[in-house]
Amino acid sequence: MKMSKALLSVIAVFGFFVLAFVSLFFYGISQQRSMVVLSEDVEQKMADVQSQYQRRADLIPNLVSTVKGYAKHESTTLENVIAARARATQITLDPANATPEQIEAYQNAQGQLSQGTRQVAECARAISRIEGQRTVLATASTAGRHRESHQ
Repeated sequence: MKMSKALLSVIAVFGFFVLAFVSLFFYGISQQRSMVVLSEDVEQKMADVQSQYQRRADLIPNLVSTVKGYAKHESTTLENVIAARARATQITLDPANATPEQIEAYQNAQGQLSQGTRQVAECARAISRIEGQRTVLATASTAGRHRESHQ
């Protein structure tokens, strides 16, 4: 039995299409697995970012209580930071279902918290400078009295 050239051509074309289909199928599976790995990586990185923000937000109450003890006149700044922290911790973000509006709201809340944190840190530095100046003045005053008593 001899196969005709036409039949061989049909078999060759059919074989080519089967090979192309199988190749595309395995390529698609490979790409899907790659996308799953990338998606999991994005979710992990987002969880890391949220964890960092949460740790930072958890430090705010300690900083606020310290600053409140030294600076009652900065209560407005502290209240703004507390409100910003409350807003920032109320927003949760699911990376798989996040919309651009949710991401923007999350970033805005974190930005307000960062700004408030900077203001509180500036207050703390100012209080530290004031306390340092008071210490220097008190020491100078004591030294002056001591010197006057020895003359």
